[in-house]
Amino acid sequence: MHKENILAFPSKEEPENIYEMNLSQLQAHYAAMRQELQALDAREPKKTQSELYEQWADEHEELEDYLDEILDRMDELCN
Repeated sequence: MHKENILAFPSKEEPENIYEMNLSQLQAHYAAMRQELQALDAREPKKTQSELYEQWADEHEELEDYLDEILDRMDELCN
C-alpha cells in the first residue's frame, strides 16, 4: 500500500536492502536516515488533531522502526 506523500518528503520507489549491505554501508545508511528523521522532526505539524499530523506521525513511526531494523542488522553483522 503506497499512500500519497503530502508532507513533501522524498519518496523512494524501492527501499534500500539492508541485508545486502556491509557494516560500513549500513553505518552510512543509518546516518543518512537519522538526518531524514531530523528533517521530519523539523516539519512536525503544529495541529496535533489534524490529518496532516496523523500522516506525519505515521511516517515518523515508520522511519523510527526502519532505523531500529538497521541497528538490528548492524548488531547481527558484529556478532
